[in-house]
Amino acid sequence: MGYLSADYKTQIECNFEKIELQQEYNEKIQTSIDNCRDLKIKEYQQSVDELKTIIKDLTKRGHGK
Repeated sequence: MGYLSADYKTQIECNFEKIELQQEYNEKIQTSIDNCRDLKIKEYQQSVDELKTIIKDLTKRGHGK
């Protein structure tokens, strides 16, 4: 009976450890996804800002002629 109890306890501990590892993995994946998304948004915003600057410059040149 003691063996069954110890084996069951070991299985539960192992299952909890698996759950914790899966949660850590999921958190790391989510962090990577968030970082990638934030970087893409930042790059997009920089492109938009550059285009606005170019348009303003072209507009000034057009009005200056």
